[in-house]
Amino acid sequence: MNKWIPAVIPVDERLQLRLLKKGDANDLSRLSRDNESYLKEDFEHFLLATQTLAAAEQFISEAEQWFDQRLTFLYGLFCDSQLVGIIASHVFLDTPTQPPVLSYFIAKDWQGQGIVRKAVATLTDLLLAQTDCDGVIALCRHANKRAINVVTKLGFVPLGLAGLSVAYGKMREPPPRPIMMLRID
Repeated sequence: MNKWIPAVIPVDERLQLRLLKKGDANDLSRLSRDNESYLKEDFEHFLLATQTLAAAEQFISEAEQWFDQRLTFLYGLFCDSQLVGIIASHVFLDTPTQPPVLSYFIAKDWQGQGIVRKAVATLTDLLLAQTDCDGVIALCRHANKRAINVVTKLGFVPLGLAGLSVAYGKMREPPPRPIMMLRID
């Protein structure tokens, strides 16, 4: 059960994770459009949901409901007050010990600056501290070497396959119970 997951998570002096608000819709739509070719393969559902201003407003409204229901925590990555990416944690209320699943992306122009690594580390630490989950899982496409590099540097280990992705996990030490990953096609 979630003890407390805040709406704003400071990471460092330049970076914060913040729940998206209606006022962010224009920036979210711009982020989506500006990175369409880069995001098309891995985040097509996100692109479809955020390409226009109206769609981005609807997406943010739904994300606010997910947060209120404690289902998904969808944060904007804000560096120097600019929206540069997204990180989400999907939780499973019916199984509170099931590890939440992280997904994330950063605008192509902002890659290679350690922003995603800091964001994933901060959110992982918070989830382990504030929930009863056994660990945290990050899904990375087989071909996305940058995403795999981020999570493995943070101590995540491969757990199994999930379609075209590999699930990487960072579990509590020692793990409270066995974690089983199945191939999902």
